Amino acid sequence: MRAHLLGGVPGAEIEAKRELFASHGFDPLSVFMDNNGAYLHFRPDFARRETLRTHIEADAGVQAKENDLRTRFQQWWDEHHMPIVALPQTKALMTLRAELLESFQSALSPALLLDRFKVAGVIASWWDANKYNLKTLAANGWSELLDGWIANATGDEADTSATGGIDRDRLLHALAPKAMQQLEALEEQKAEVEAALAELEGDPESEDENAALFESEQNAAKVKVLKKKLGDLKKQHKTAQAQALSSLSATAKAMSDEDRQALVLRFMREDLEAALDRYVTAHRNHIVRAVENWHDKYHVSLRALERERSEAALKLNEFMRELGYARA
Repeated sequence: MRAHLLGGVPGAEIEAKRELFASHGFDPLSVFMDNNGAYLHFRPDFARRETLRTHIEADAGVQAKENDLRTRFQQWWDEHHMPIVALPQTKALMTLRAELLESFQSALSPALLLDRFKVAGVIASWWDANKYNLKTLAANGWSELLDGWIANATGDEADTSATGGIDRDRLLHALAPKAMQQLEALEEQKAEVEAALAELEGDPESEDENAALFESEQNAAKVKVLKKKLGDLKKQHKTAQAQALSSLSATAKAMSDEDRQALVLRFMREDLEAALDRYVTAHRNHIVRAVENWHDKYHVSLRALERERSEAALKLNEFMRELGYARA
């Protein structure tokens, strides 16, 4: 009750989050003033709630913890990806699973950012997403796995859930980078034309003035030109995409087995790193939400709100007197 009346976050609430903050390297005194009391007030820099997320994400302690975890991850991958490389020869899929799960937890848990259950969740979710890829690799090797990805990406109904998220764009970026740059440039042009069209056409529920603007001959002519341009861009994009996709198989066939292996391993490492990043982001967001909730609850005291209300009421009364609706 005192915190709501006078402001300030109860120290007991901050203490209850100490383990969460420490695990991510966050020092709450970077946002609170240490007044050696039972209630801590936000520093003047954090009068606006929106500044808290930016501060926490850029905090030196938070960054150090996250960088340490990424370093451990890279070291783990460098030391433990070779059993994946050997999978076409060993065929030992379940042995590989057990080894990856155990070594991943041993390597990343000491960072103390994520608990051992979350660390296990990272590698387990990655395995589940990539198990069909790994089965294909064990049975048929690098070439067949890459060819399967390409066939899936160029088919009428691409299903990335069966390929660990290896979609058209990832393959195009890797195997046809120039074509992908052209496609992205066309998409940007389409977006610009669509924005210009939306501005000219306006809101169909708009006032008469906007409707008249749209119906004028000048705007009608501009709309016609832009619609034709948009149609041409869509055709160019469709043609360029079809040509790029059709080139993937030939590009893959021209690759050496070492190049195919390097590409597949890169995709797998990126997928695992992305899974780890999702868990880290979720953990950081717990900190952000805790501090933002305190800001919502305690930054402005009830007394301050009452003062603001009284001041607003006085201004309103003065305004009403000036208009002659209230007595002086």
